[in-house]
Amino acid sequence: MHFKKIGATLCLLTLSSINTALADGYLGLSYGTTSPDESGFEDDNGFKITGGGKLNDNFAVEVSYTDLGAFEMDRALVREIEYFVGYDLDGVDIEISGVEVSGMGIAPVNETLSLFGRIGIFLWDAELNVDVSGYGSGSDSDDGNDLFLGIGAMVNLSQAVSLKAEFSRYEAYEGDIDFMHLGFNVYF
Repeated sequence: MHFKKIGATLCLLTLSSINTALADGYLGLSYGTTSPDESGFEDDNGFKITGGGKLNDNFAVEVSYTDLGAFEMDRALVREIEYFVGYDLDGVDIEISGVEVSGMGIAPVNETLSLFGRIGIFLWDAELNVDVSGYGSGSDSDDGNDLFLGIGAMVNLSQAVSLKAEFSRYEAYEGDIDFMHLGFNVYF
């Protein structure tokens, strides 16, 4: 939890400095589906709050707070673990969120449509939550930083608003997580 507070503060400070340094600053919000590559865990929904600035027509920098969701362990895997540990489990999930800093290359197709690719660092925090029947719940946390990649497209609705669709792949908690999301940017 302490890491999330530090990350959120860092994100806000960076956004305010990007805003003053760049004329083409923007804020964005995205929402979509997250899928871990580990079998035995269910998909969830995630969101991203982004601030950034375009350095020119082909390059931007972004800082985001990204919540990839809570991946619940499916019942079959829970039963396997129950067999080995000898306790009944009511549930197991892993929550992953963090701050990302990235550079974005932009390729305008025409005045309305642009394609983009992103690469950056994801400073993640993961929390494993286990609920044991009759004994209560417990948790364990881990954090780290890893590279991530993203590709997508933006459609400019006006000079002030664009819609975006993106596929991102994150590495966190010793696995890959895919994030398919839709969102918008508001330019100022």
